[in-house]
Amino acid sequence: MPACAKQPVVLPQEQAKTPEQVKIPDAQASATAKRFLDMYQQENCAALLASTKKLQRDQYAPKYLVQFDSLVYHCTNQDGLEKEQVLAALHLVDDYLFFDPRDVQNFSLQVSQDAAKTRLSAWVASAVVTDADLEWLRKNTEGGNESKAYLSFKEIQKFRSEDREKTKPLLKDFVSSYPKSELTPQALLWLQEVNEDFKDITLTVGVILPLSGKYKIYGDAVLKGVECAAGIYKPCKSLKGTKLLVRDSEANPEKAVAAVDELQKAGVQVIVGPLSTNAVTAAAKRAEHHHLPMIMLSQLDGVVNNLDYVFRNSITPESQVKTIIDFALHKRNLKRFLILHPQTSIGKTYAELFRTRATEAGGVVVGVQEYASDQMGFVRKLQHAQREKKRGKKVRLHSKLTLDYDALFIPDSPYVASYLAPVLSMLGVKKVQLLGTARWDNQKLIERGGKYVEGALFTSAFSPNLPDVSSKEFIDRFTESYKFSPTLLEALGYDSLRMVMVATEKSGSPSRQEIAKSLRELKNFPGVTGVIDITDQHDSVRTMRMLTVLDGEIQAAP
Repeated sequence: MPACAKQPVVLPQEQAKTPEQVKIPDAQASATAKRFLDMYQQENCAALLASTKKLQRDQYAPKYLVQFDSLVYHCTNQDGLEKEQVLAALHLVDDYLFFDPRDVQNFSLQVSQDAAKTRLSAWVASAVVTDADLEWLRKNTEGGNESKAYLSFKEIQKFRSEDREKTKPLLKDFVSSYPKSELTPQALLWLQEVNEDFKDITLTVGVILPLSGKYKIYGDAVLKGVECAAGIYKPCKSLKGTKLLVRDSEANPEKAVAAVDELQKAGVQVIVGPLSTNAVTAAAKRAEHHHLPMIMLSQLDGVVNNLDYVFRNSITPESQVKTIIDFALHKRNLKRFLILHPQTSIGKTYAELFRTRATEAGGVVVGVQEYASDQMGFVRKLQHAQREKKRGKKVRLHSKLTLDYDALFIPDSPYVASYLAPVLSMLGVKKVQLLGTARWDNQKLIERGGKYVEGALFTSAFSPNLPDVSSKEFIDRFTESYKFSPTLLEALGYDSLRMVMVATEKSGSPSRQEIAKSLRELKNFPGVTGVIDITDQHDSVRTMRMLTVLDGEIQAAP
């Protein structure tokens, strides 16, 4: 049982009258919720499961069903009860179809809609379940549209592992039955793999990346992802035969421009890259001059503005900060923030974005403290202060660290964060919520930070340890091909080429103009780095997950 089971929980006050079709009055439903909570806190999981199974679910308002199913979800978070937890998650996604968020305000054990969907995505991405388990889950759900979609998709996945051709009618039926499901884009991609209609279309893609010099390691990573999307090495598979023409930018603007000119003459239909910040601006302008579609992967802002043929696919500070603030304010009720950042350009960018977006969203940034990034000098100063404190000497912390705040945002590497967390704690800085970026999705954070990073929250667009339905096949195929697990860079390269392929198939033509038009209209693309939309500014925005450290493991944040 999780530790939170023994914490006092305040049940929400009775709300306004439930809809007419709900027959259980609020007073009785509240009493049932209190009884179930008592079972949970007494760690009587068997009684809770038996009692909730007998419920006439259609008689209760969604606000109570969310409470009941959240308790079951937490209770079944243990070995041997995976099937029961999946059932609770299936109930929850149906509950939220008619749920008003204002109905449950003080129930700290509430499982969010995102957390339930994340759990189901992990289940879908896991090994194929037995027919008996699927039948049990179908029998015990109420058959809401959301749960039906997950169960149907899982069944298709089971058939797909046996005979992909036989899944074609099932996939067509799924797409027509659940057009708004988050699983539908993936079903469309699977349908395209068994569809014969577009196999005669050929595609030549130019790739411009730093494959020598100090950025070689990053360019090589992206290239491997692109190669996997092109099906260069089995079992990686392409939606169609794709030819790659690869050029080395050397992270040099002149070399990148020359590569664009060379690929233009070679007749490529689209370019993936460049990656390095100092090469993208000049290369983007030259691609626009040639009316040659380009998907660049740099985090540099503003490059794609007012360009018709240039797009960006990157995990930006803006998208990460927005995800963190939305989750902190609305899911964890954190209002007051302190920012602790390195004196680097990216550190300052994150700090300014966080301060601006938090204030706009109704939060309060009580202070901003920066530290020299060179050799973690700030950490060493804190460690020195810690030693002085152990010797009985008085230690004066920087005044901003002693301010009143709910959460501490540290946009730095997992190495720095894992050093900062224990030192701050030992110096007497009060325990607050730690917030970080996608860089924290790294086992080094836990190995170095230990108990001091327990509960830390951070963003993730791609996590090999927590695959969802879109990323599971990529991770498996890539790992078998290259004998190591992909990182975010490989995933971005993979998504970039897959976006081009889908755009080509949608247009039915490999022409540059049609590919660019389809890219401008690309929505709900099921990338391995999230569900991606292309904005009017030609930027990629994606759904990002929040992760946490729970019991020493990186998990989806509830």
